[in-house]
Parts: sequence; C-alpha cells; structure tokens
Amino acid sequence: MLEERRVTFFLQPIVDLNTEKISHFEVLMRFIDNGKIVSAGVYIDLIYELGLIVEFDYLLLNALREKKELLARLGKPIFLNISDEDLKFISYRKGLKSLLDEFESMGIPVSLEITEQILFKEWGFIETLADRYQLKFAIDDFGTGYSSLRLVADLITKGLGNYIKLDCSLIKEFPKNEYIQALVESIATFAKKTDLKLVGECVETEEHKNLLKKIGVHYGQGWYFYKPMPLEEILKLENL
Repeated sequence: MLEERRVTFFLQPIVDLNTEKISHFEVLMRFIDNGKIVSAGVYIDLIYELGLIVEFDYLLLNALREKKELLARLGKPIFLNISDEDLKFISYRKGLKSLLDEFESMGIPVSLEITEQILFKEWGFIETLADRYQLKFAIDDFGTGYSSLRLVADLITKGLGNYIKLDCSLIKEFPKNEYIQALVESIATFAKKTDLKLVGECVETEEHKNLLKKIGVHYGQGWYFYKPMPLEEILKLENL
C-alpha cells in the first residue's frame, strides 16, 4: 500500500445538537490496499516514522480535487485538517491554495482545522490564507498538548476563529471525571463569551450527547450519530 501511494477519503457528518441535522462534514483520510478501503489509523504510525505524512496529505488534496463536483452537491461546509508539518513544505502550501481556489470557484465552503501548534508556528501563513479566501477556522484538539490561549485570543480578535473542537480524550472522560467536567464547562463559558461554536468529537453515547448539549456545546461528531462514510453514500442520506 505504501509503495502504491493510493489515497481516498471518507466524510464524517457533524450534527447540530439541537436539531440533530447534519451541519458540516469532516474529511478523513483513507488508504486503498489491495482494492479495500483501510482506515488511516492502520498505517499512520509507520507513515510518520518513515517521514511520508506530508506526501500522503498532499495526495489527499488531489483526491478531494478529483471529487470536487460531488463535494459541491453537499451544500454544506467541509472541515479539512492541516498540520504544522504539512506547512513546512512549499509544495503542500501551493497544493492547498490551488485546492482552495477551485473550491472557492465552485462555492464549496471550507473550514480549516488547525492546531494550537500551527497558531504558534505558522501564524503568518494563516493570516495570508484568511486574507485571500473566505475561510473559517476550527481549533482542533483544544484542551490538550501545549496551548497558547493568547494566540487563540488573537485569532478571535482578528475575526478568524469560528470553532473549537473538543478533543476526544475530554469527551470520553467527561461523564465520570469532575475535573474534566469543570475544564469543559470553562471552555464552554469561554466560547460563549467569544462567540465561538463548540464541536464535541467522539460522541459515542446518548449520555455524551445530553451532557454536551446541557453545557452549551453546539455540534456533535461521532459514531452515536454517523460513522465515516464514502462521499457517494453521504449523498444518499435523507438528513442532508
């Protein structure tokens, strides 16, 4: 599989917790191995170890470009992950801009999922993208790793911050850990005061959904609602 460099993608719906209707989609990389679709998790550690992640992320941009006509039929924003490792390479930056140009011309709305590390390392490039395209930004894995709340605040001040995605580890611990509950509730308060929308990842149970909805989380993503699916199956859903 690694030698063939064959990449495709699935989409996972993100739903409005109040209406439970689909509001967005996240792009998730998948590999094609002997004609079968394989989750990225199967090979991802090896790909990082071999230093191939940027090459595969670039191939993902090409896979999205090949299905742009179908993506335009969704009529809803897609969330696309970019990493600080990707942005070290001029070829990836050019590929990303080219894809955004094509999506913009076709009216496909895009939200870029960026980590707090990107804000720290690539602030200038993020501003360049924001100036050129009608983008929204989602801060991914919020509440984990090393965070710079000042940079997040700067993003919001410039009108560039739109979403915060609550990390899976927080959601899984939330029902049974009072300290995690306090942390998530404080993030929800911060989001409310700054007009950010919260997305809870890894929503796997009704308890997750109800607790997140209770504290004001706007959107949910996870197997409780929908598993990741091929684009062609997404287009058949009645809840679009």
